[in-house]
Amino acid sequence: MDRSVPKGIVRAGDSPHRPTVARSCRRHRNPGPKNVLRHSFCSYHLADRKDENLTAVEAGNSPAMIFNHYRALIRREEDITAFWALSLVGANAQSST
Repeated sequence: MDRSVPKGIVRAGDSPHRPTVARSCRRHRNPGPKNVLRHSFCSYHLADRKDENLTAVEAGNSPAMIFNHYRALIRREEDITAFWALSLVGANAQSST
């Protein structure tokens, strides 16, 4: 089975921010819910793009799973905009001190 990923698609678990988030959680002694970033990404990506097939490719899941678990969780457009505006730049600067 070919597991290649189209150019520009980041597979689940391959986020360049993953080490930074893990370091920040350890530093603040707050592990957060299991897979919170993954679940947040799926919820907001589906709400923003309205395409369970694309979200499934990005998350490494089936479209049916994405549709059944993440549909209609995020409803307000301002919440979607605020989520995509989040940045880990500050976390990098703080964790290196």
